[in-house]
Amino acid sequence: MLDIFTVCRAAHYPKFLRSGVFDEEALLQFDKMQDGRTYAMSVASRLICRTDGNIHKYGRDAADKKNQRFAAAKGRAPTPTTEETYYVGFYEFSYNELISIKMDYYFVECHWEPEHGQVCHYQVEFRRTRDSDVTTTTKIGLQQDRQAATNAIFSLLHGPVRYIDERYEELKDWLEQIELKSALPIARAA
Repeated sequence: MLDIFTVCRAAHYPKFLRSGVFDEEALLQFDKMQDGRTYAMSVASRLICRTDGNIHKYGRDAADKKNQRFAAAKGRAPTPTTEETYYVGFYEFSYNELISIKMDYYFVECHWEPEHGQVCHYQVEFRRTRDSDVTTTTKIGLQQDRQAATNAIFSLLHGPVRYIDERYEELKDWLEQIELKSALPIARAA
């Protein structure tokens, strides 16, 4: 993929699993923001990261933050292989294709949002376009709109680019067995 602006979604185990199986919606989970009208997903800018190694660093750092938040909340370190978060690779997709996704109740945007010292951090957002009263029918429509857009994003994914953190050498065999669903191949400039 040779788009001028490409973003990368980190794959964190076990977040992308549902019932023990790889799930596209879990990988591309959009979290509801405080305003109640926006849903956001974190990505890294390939343009800022420049190399796969820097994208992997972004993914590792994000996994470390999740493990630190777990430890702060629970008062203990997460249990390896069951509670601990592991960065295992990334997928990438085109910004131009992303913003072309049509939605009924939201519009899609992607903007720079440095987070935890990561200047390569961007947010993909679904922002509500209508101020109408939310009825049960509208709630269903909102949910279906987000689900359709998430499915559209998954169809745009290229990858994965796998990664095993050298800090987890003793878990290498186990980490290599974690399924990452194949998407479109990543084209590299010759």
